[in-house]
Amino acid sequence: MEIKFPNKGLHSWVIKSRTRALVTEVESWRLDDSLGALHCKPHPISEYMWKKLLRLNPNNLGNWSTRELKVYGTQRIERDLIFSLVDLLGGKSDWEGYVTSGATESNIYSVWVGRNFLRRKIPNKRICIIVNDLSHYSLLKAADICGIDPIKASLNRERWVFDIKAVLSTIKNAKKKYEGFLIPLTLGYTQTGTNDDYEEIVRELENLENEIGIKTFAFIDAALNGLVLPFTRKDFRPLKNERIQSFCLDFHKAGMTPLPCGVILYRRRLRPFIEKTNSYLKENDSTLLGSRSGIPAVAAWSVIMQLGRSGFKEVINHSIDRKLSFIFELRKNFPKVEIADDGDGLSLGLVNEQPLSKSFIDKYGLYAKEASFTFTSGKENLYIYKVAFLPLNW
Repeated sequence: MEIKFPNKGLHSWVIKSRTRALVTEVESWRLDDSLGALHCKPHPISEYMWKKLLRLNPNNLGNWSTRELKVYGTQRIERDLIFSLVDLLGGKSDWEGYVTSGATESNIYSVWVGRNFLRRKIPNKRICIIVNDLSHYSLLKAADICGIDPIKASLNRERWVFDIKAVLSTIKNAKKKYEGFLIPLTLGYTQTGTNDDYEEIVRELENLENEIGIKTFAFIDAALNGLVLPFTRKDFRPLKNERIQSFCLDFHKAGMTPLPCGVILYRRRLRPFIEKTNSYLKENDSTLLGSRSGIPAVAAWSVIMQLGRSGFKEVINHSIDRKLSFIFELRKNFPKVEIADDGDGLSLGLVNEQPLSKSFIDKYGLYAKEASFTFTSGKENLYIYKVAFLPLNW
């Protein structure tokens, strides 16, 4: 079908009538029926804020968490949002950040600033990034954009996370070619919901730096579990760890905010490595995209203000109860299917050597294609179905 740009505009009632079917179709994509979706049902307060501000179209161009700037309107709300997240995650005044479109932008930002940090003393061609078969594909995008090589390390077969010994041996084997290593750690792998042991990994990386004379830059992709683990783990304070340089999370996953809405937090001292001047702005720009809507920041801020810690914990616990009920039923009906699950997240992976039945995956809106996964024990071809129990009830 050939589509052409219209010569003459249509009356609004014609456009509205033509989109009725579209609205009906989208309404049929019920998030509470699909366990394969990784975006949430928005909280009513976040929907309200979107509708109230949409006609005003506020632009939050710039980074408003830099403490020396005077901020107003949606800029002030974004600053308040960033600092409340820093507090939630155990950070201090040396952390700042901004609202992004989601994990892809946030991961590109982390790789960009990490590469620039390392190349103060290390040539670009001697910097690489260590990934695994579960790492988010945006990290490969980031490596391509930033002109650095990706190197794969093995997974731990039992826990479905980075194998720590494999990470260390991969770095040692690559030392002849590389001096600087970007290490993306994940809290909530997309396919399995599992979490890297970031504290042990960064501790071992520090020892390795002293042992063989390399430099590392570790950051956390917590798009899936960044707004979950603070309410399921007793003392979850990743920003207190001095070896963690940046941290990303998504509000359009467990944060009950409409797409797109993510957050990147990073150590303040890193900002100069990517900051750019602009002749038509009073302030410098230290973001990736530049012009950004101020609405997602207000929507996310509204959710955390209305729910607070106790409200978030209640919503998260309800989602975990749904997950446990699903696991109970699954084990009765499919006892041979492997379940990858850390226990304290809202998602899991169903692992099998063969595709699961069509009726089952259609019922829950699941999808997987066969892929090869590298473990310390060897490679396996597997199907992994991601299953997420994101917030539905407030």
